[in-house]
Amino acid sequence: DTMLWVKMIQIGAKCKNIKEPLVYARVGKDMFSRRGGWSYFKKYRSGRLKVLQTGYISRVDYLSTIAVQFIVAMMPEKIRSMVFKKMLHR
Repeated sequence: DTMLWVKMIQIGAKCKNIKEPLVYARVGKDMFSRRGGWSYFKKYRSGRLKVLQTGYISRVDYLSTIAVQFIVAMMPEKIRSMVFKKMLHR
């Protein structure tokens, strides 16, 4: 998703956040397991590296986001689910 936005912005697309949700997604317990582990972190890091290579983000942005994601990906699933529920679904 991020690369789509980066490419659109790079070619001059005008982007804007809107208040209305366009998609409703159900979140199951398996989402928390999919968002963890070494293989998930490697995929995330690879995607962020592609964004870094476009010049859209700085090296500091890249390093800070992968550091946070590393912590989240490596924490036990039960704690990760609490983090997602408490911080992301307010």
